[in-house]
Amino acid sequence: MKLPSIVQRILVALLAAYWLIAIYTFLHESGHALMAAAFGGKLIELNTDFFSMGAHYSGTGDFTLFQSILISVAGVSLPWLTWVAAMLALPRQTSPLASALKALSAGALAGSLAAWVVLPIAASAGADISDDSVNFLTRTGWPPLAESGLFLLVLLFTLWLAWRMIDFKALIHALRSEPAAFEVLPNRQTLIFLAGSLVLASLVTLSVNNMGASTAAALPTPTAQPLPAGYTLHESWDLADQEDDSVSMIWNFKQSVNFGALVRLKNVDLDLLDVRLLGADGQEWPIFHAEKYRADADQAVFEQTLPAGVYHLEIRCSRSRTPGTMELYLKK
Repeated sequence: MKLPSIVQRILVALLAAYWLIAIYTFLHESGHALMAAAFGGKLIELNTDFFSMGAHYSGTGDFTLFQSILISVAGVSLPWLTWVAAMLALPRQTSPLASALKALSAGALAGSLAAWVVLPIAASAGADISDDSVNFLTRTGWPPLAESGLFLLVLLFTLWLAWRMIDFKALIHALRSEPAAFEVLPNRQTLIFLAGSLVLASLVTLSVNNMGASTAAALPTPTAQPLPAGYTLHESWDLADQEDDSVSMIWNFKQSVNFGALVRLKNVDLDLLDVRLLGADGQEWPIFHAEKYRADADQAVFEQTLPAGVYHLEIRCSRSRTPGTMELYLKK
């Protein structure tokens, strides 16, 4: 039974949209992972789940600052290079669906590149942003306008190439006057390609994660210093799954107290970790602060006699690029 034309077009549009998002996410995270592997890193996980907004790669490796810069920019670079190669390889005049995919992918890349233009300036103005573009800015030490200007040129080149290599006039005509051109039958080969590439990306991700699980199992278990007497576990975090975020804990001591806090880290690779205790009268005690920090095992202990009052323990951290954990122990 042949499906109604409108149903066919909706199904084709849904598959095309899903393919575009899934393949971009796969290429983006693969770019990070491949660049890390090129510098000797061992991949633990390739997560391309864009629905949960938690897509990432995690692995282990001892990278120089220059290598870390290249890993940061590889995420946006691989989808862009793939798109440029496709634009140059495909003829300007293609089927309406293929032309629509070319145009939509150009728009998606333009949006991704626009983030590299805008976010460095926003971060320099004080906005709290965690993104590859800001990591690139921090590691290179470039002026924000230099990074924004470079990626503005890349963005303009992308738009120019899209204009040259996509027949927008024919695409608009097909959208207006040829709805049958977006049905299933005229696009069988294109739809088979979309489905096949999705299956291939899924198989690659599954294979990489199976190998990553073996790699993670073979990693030596990090050992930390012995836990001092009197400390008990208060909370723990899986930093590989943790979104870049801050945590605040509040205590109201009715009388003077001998306060102790211990932060224990295992197998972490972080852009930022900051732990500090804040008093109600403006006092501030740093407990742990590190940027571009990597360690198999580490811990920091803070002990202080605190007068009665309200205290805030604030923790700010980025997601770990390794399957790391952080534990907070308290002594009160």
